Amino acid sequence: MTASRWRAALAAALLVGLPTAAYLAAPASAGSTPAAPASELAGFNTSATSAGIQLQLLLPGLVPLGDPTLGNFIQASVPYANSTSTTGPSTAGIASPVWPGDAVATAGNALQTFSASIPQALVNLLNDPVLARSTFPAQVRAGTTGSFTPTGPLGIGSATTTSAAGATNAQAAVTDLSPLGSSKGVPLIEVASAKSITNAAVNAASVSNSAETHIGRITIAGVITIDGIDTTATTASDGHHGTPATTTNIGSVKVAGLAASIGPDGITLNGKGQAGVLVQTANKLLATLQKIGLSITTLAPQVTKTGTGAQATSGAVLIKFEDDNLPDLGKIAPQLPIPVPNSVGVELALGMSQASAAATLQPDVNLPPVTPPSTGSTSSPTTGSQTGGVVPPCTGCGLPSTGGVATSPGGGTAPLIAGEQPTALGVPVRTEWVVIALLIAVLAAGPLLTYANWQLLRGRTP
Repeated sequence: MTASRWRAALAAALLVGLPTAAYLAAPASAGSTPAAPASELAGFNTSATSAGIQLQLLLPGLVPLGDPTLGNFIQASVPYANSTSTTGPSTAGIASPVWPGDAVATAGNALQTFSASIPQALVNLLNDPVLARSTFPAQVRAGTTGSFTPTGPLGIGSATTTSAAGATNAQAAVTDLSPLGSSKGVPLIEVASAKSITNAAVNAASVSNSAETHIGRITIAGVITIDGIDTTATTASDGHHGTPATTTNIGSVKVAGLAASIGPDGITLNGKGQAGVLVQTANKLLATLQKIGLSITTLAPQVTKTGTGAQATSGAVLIKFEDDNLPDLGKIAPQLPIPVPNSVGVELALGMSQASAAATLQPDVNLPPVTPPSTGSTSSPTTGSQTGGVVPPCTGCGLPSTGGVATSPGGGTAPLIAGEQPTALGVPVRTEWVVIALLIAVLAAGPLLTYANWQLLRGRTP
């Protein structure tokens, strides 16, 4: 084949092939609309909670609240994040650098519920001032976004949260934290940073969520260090079964500069390669801390499956200080009917992440075919005559409701109609792609066709 014929064939291929390729590559003319969140679910419930440092004051025997054996009626989390989703769908997020618990954080709102005449200024004063809250759908006291930015005396951390129909997120962070104060200028426990993050997602036929905690370097009594703690807890449910999972990563541990490890029974020194005198000194230090009531252990992660649901709790590092050498006031002054604690202490759980999820699918309903109404008149010995061929709705017939599904005149479900075509400048996208490709093909093939016309049809002039 001569060069001119090659040019003619190439031009023809461009004119046919380029528009065809554009047609195949362009977005479908009938765009499919994504399924709405929870459109295939009959019900669901998820919750994800992250508490960087969970602090509990232990006063057993004093007040019968919380766990009576522990006396942990005072509890706080620093920082705290929570994401939930429920049937609706509705989602919510809470984030706070310091979270005193549901009852304390929303005390003003609870009080206003019983008495609407309480001034709003008092309600705001009783509520947690360092709180970010979001809900979907939006409510009077909470919108779809919320944030807390540290200012003035409350500059202790930050928090943000966002909620939508299919997702919600919450996160809070603090830095340079000493939750138990200091003794003689040395912080009893010092945490470089802590961050809590939670998420929840609602898909058409499944739900999932996650909680994660990231804690920086931890220093205990100035001699024990932990190079960070990272934990996660995730759960998901598709209406058939639940899926839980956790991760727990504890950084390197040192006691007075010597390598160590933390387990369920406490801290153990890694004696290999370390000087015997230093190991003995470090062990004495650990024994002294234990005598004064300080213990450092780990909590094992837990995962469970219950039907279509799942629960997951990550591992954590538990620091506990308890003093049971209290005077027995009951023996000293038995005439005073004052409850006294058996001991006093505090418990810190570092890196606690928890998640749970459960969902139920919509039941399959096979609707019977719809019988077309008869024309003319119908009569019944009990209801008399009805004209016009219109049959009134049957209530209490025992037939399943159509649930608002459109039906065709001949019975059955009406044909599905393609979704709205994606357009650009008022023209369907696929059409635009083909037209543009055709113009490009004409511009590219023009010189080739011109040359072929001159070579093959008209011939070259001498």
